[in-house]
Amino acid sequence: MEDRERPGLRLGPLLSGVAGAGRVFGAGGCGCGGAGRCHLPAKEIGDIHERGEEGLDTWIDQYNNQVARNTALQCLLDGCSYEELLRRRLEALDDGRFIKSPCDTRVPPSIRPDSCPDDGEPAPIGDANSDGMINLDDLLVTVEELGQAFQTADLNTNGVVNLLDIVDLVLIIEDSQ
Repeated sequence: MEDRERPGLRLGPLLSGVAGAGRVFGAGGCGCGGAGRCHLPAKEIGDIHERGEEGLDTWIDQYNNQVARNTALQCLLDGCSYEELLRRRLEALDDGRFIKSPCDTRVPPSIRPDSCPDDGEPAPIGDANSDGMINLDDLLVTVEELGQAFQTADLNTNGVVNLLDIVDLVLIIEDSQ
């Protein structure tokens, strides 16, 4: 049996971006036995060029493709299976890392449709810098917001303000979600 007939071994879709969502999440490439859930992202993300708003669509496609590439790369580094990649992409879709709306606050206001509310749609909780990912970059925004208070914060009460306090802050942020 050739690799293209064995969805669990297909590396092309594993490394593809959202623009290839039809290949990755569509029929024949799902690897989930037709459970249906695998096909959801293609419908929700898909190739949004169908809407005909090229500047906006291109920007969102590029953003979503980068999220998909980051997810695939991390999965590849972790040595995960094709099915695990699908699970991780579904997780990314569910937790708001992919942009699903042109009114998302991560879309620059200059290309966001006029019909969107002024404040757009909120980014996921914990995504302090609204880049669609909850990571250490959000901590930097949090640090700026906390200002001088953070610089003297000994969160783990070991008498020193250092990287361990930042780790504690990350845990506090995660626990608050």
